[in-house]
Amino acid sequence: MKHNDGYVRTNFVDIPNPEIDTNSMRICGTIRNNAASHSWLDYAFIDYAFVRMSYITFELCMETLEQLMIITLRDGEEVNEIYRGEDAQRRFDAFYLENYGKWRRL
Repeated sequence: MKHNDGYVRTNFVDIPNPEIDTNSMRICGTIRNNAASHSWLDYAFIDYAFVRMSYITFELCMETLEQLMIITLRDGEEVNEIYRGEDAQRRFDAFYLENYGKWRRL
């Protein structure tokens, strides 16, 4: 639920497929939107609620068969960054390698 301060807050039970980053103490949720699209959501526990801090989607554009990485939220701020093709793959690989292994399934 989006609040007046612009942040999306939720309860733990509403975070999809939660995993915890034990270093930063943040929760990561993952969504499979469809066979060619996945999303990662990052939450921090602030003022007794889980606040969405980032939202990243990696998908295949069905019209052009081009890979896309779409970042709509970073560090709690709305952004609209779109990376295409090899740049999208390179950025996604870096994101995944940086974060994979930090998260622990809850």
